[in-house]
Amino acid sequence: MFTKSTFLFCNSVIFMTSACVSSQANMVASADALQRYRASLSYVPSISMHIVANIHSTDSAYSNETLDFVFRRDGDNDRAEWVGKRLLYGKDAELDSSRSSFIKDIADGHMYVGLEGARLAEGSASNRRIVLQYKYQERVKDLLENPNNGGPLLGNMYGSAHKSVADLLTESADLHVHDEHETIGGIDCLVFEGTSKNGKVTAWIAPDKGYSAMKWVIGKSSSHLFDGTEIATRWPDMKSGLFSFEVKEFREIAGAEGSMTYVPTLATFTHTTSMRDGSESVDQYEYKVSDIQVKPDFGALGAFKIEFPEGTRVFNKDIPGIRFHWKDGRPAAIVDGGFLVDMDKEIGRLKGEVEAQPVQPAGKQVTAIPTRLPGEVEAQPVEPKGKQTTAIPTGSLGVVSPPQTPAASAFRSVPIWACASAVLVIIGLVGWLVFRRSKA
Repeated sequence: MFTKSTFLFCNSVIFMTSACVSSQANMVASADALQRYRASLSYVPSISMHIVANIHSTDSAYSNETLDFVFRRDGDNDRAEWVGKRLLYGKDAELDSSRSSFIKDIADGHMYVGLEGARLAEGSASNRRIVLQYKYQERVKDLLENPNNGGPLLGNMYGSAHKSVADLLTESADLHVHDEHETIGGIDCLVFEGTSKNGKVTAWIAPDKGYSAMKWVIGKSSSHLFDGTEIATRWPDMKSGLFSFEVKEFREIAGAEGSMTYVPTLATFTHTTSMRDGSESVDQYEYKVSDIQVKPDFGALGAFKIEFPEGTRVFNKDIPGIRFHWKDGRPAAIVDGGFLVDMDKEIGRLKGEVEAQPVQPAGKQVTAIPTRLPGEVEAQPVEPKGKQTTAIPTGSLGVVSPPQTPAASAFRSVPIWACASAVLVIIGLVGWLVFRRSKA
């Protein structure tokens, strides 16, 4: 009996040990597969490709449209650009050139510029303007995630606090891999699943395609976050959202040491929104990708050149109160009668930002905040003929103090408490003298 019990105990230990080892092996294999999926997107930082996105919506408020543009990314120098056309169609499927426009969004590593209002229709060019930002990193991240800009092709999902699908899976506390494989388009896939604050993520990873994602789905309920804010707070009427991306075709590109990179050439992205009143809207994107060049010669392609017609209006998001226009290949302030008024307002705004800064601990130096950002033009006001004006000193943040005499300056340097103390002493002496005389 003792021998049989010992035998059963040993078998149980062996079984439990095997299960533990198998579980650990699966975890290691899963982590390795996830890292390989992340590595499969290595083509993203340095690429040039032509993207055509056909967009259809069940929401009657939106028109069918086609985005036809060239996307380039130079991750080594923090540059990206989208250059092409946005074509909108009416109910009769005819091109509406009065609403269609040119696309030109460029970040050259120093600033971001975007062209707005440049319609395809003749005679509307005067309405265009350039939006400019020197603090452009967040703007570029938003563009890289937007489905209009091909974000899903890059493994990105907007509304996820700038986290890729691989990041969302990695941060999931309950990440696991299904025991059974599934096929997508006839290709064998590992199925990853996990839940985080940004939603429930499922991804179908194909080992035979360099561990590229054949498909991923993100489900968001009202309690999940959209860019750090709970959906129930941001959109109280929204019940849930479902985002799905699926690759139909790949293009194989030779990589280093004989490895293969798989870039999607035909894919779909669907965004389904369910509302609490039972209504539902569906936006569907169909991507067609061509002219793919990995690690191209951007100079030979003429990429990242910020060129606009002279006189185009410029809206500087960093200094919204000053008007600019495009002149000699750079933004220049428009100097007219209202320039000094606008400048005083901006100086006041900057002064308020400086005063709002927390007091620095003793012993530390504070770097002065410049009143003009790098690359901006220091404008000089135009003087009317026959008149002269006195320049406002920028060192005083635009506030001119009245002239003071030496006596006034000396008086202002004496603390108030010292003056009050002297007055009290004099009053005391006078009172003492009066008291002595009255006694005499």
